[in-house]
Amino acid sequence: MIPLAVRRHPGLAHRGPALFMFLAVVMPIALLSACRHPSQEHQFQGAALDTGYHLTLYADLDAAARDALRADIQGELERLEQHYAWLRWLAVLPGWTANPADARGLAPLMHARAVDRLAERLQAQGVEHAMIEVGGQVRTFDHPRRQGWRLALDHAALPEDASPSRLRLRHAALVTRLGANDLGRQGEARLLAVNAVAPTATQAWLIAEGLAFGASSGSLDRGLPAEHAVRVVVSTPTGIESHHTPSLESWLER
Repeated sequence: MIPLAVRRHPGLAHRGPALFMFLAVVMPIALLSACRHPSQEHQFQGAALDTGYHLTLYADLDAAARDALRADIQGELERLEQHYAWLRWLAVLPGWTANPADARGLAPLMHARAVDRLAERLQAQGVEHAMIEVGGQVRTFDHPRRQGWRLALDHAALPEDASPSRLRLRHAALVTRLGANDLGRQGEARLLAVNAVAPTATQAWLIAEGLAFGASSGSLDRGLPAEHAVRVVVSTPTGIESHHTPSLESWLER
């Protein structure tokens, strides 16, 4: 790169050795520094709430700040663990629920809540670029390169070209709600998965749970709510079908 500059601008060396050395040595370093994002990538991962969690964030953290953030994340997860244990104990009490599926649905709800709580902790620390995942539930902030976080939707037994499969998320959450194995009678449509996008993971989970309930009660035939960015995958007697709302289109990868 420097010899090329010398050939194109041979007069610089004659105008002053100091200027020539500045342009030939200092400027390339400055250009490389400008191309590199000033924040470092940091990853935090582990196990909590009967599942795994993973955080990727970009921030200027020294070793002490990174350790403090890790302790903050662990402390928040430990508080959620205590809350989760208490709710699980209540869920198995006689009369607490008439539907065992309600107790099974507690875990993804807690995962979505954990995502939002961790998001609040990162925001309090001034983190602007991050992706948080707990048990498959995801929430994103801004991406350092502005193109959004690239996330894949579960194909749920669909062919690759039969359903939107990749999203670009910024400042939004993506939640996946899988269908129950015993949902639907022989010859009827059976829910395989619901994906929902919303500002927070808890909001997305409530949307997905509502659609899952609608599918189990047969109300899905009336159509998906256009105001929500969702995809529903069902197994029918004639094959597997995927339906998504126009609101999801804005998040699809182009």
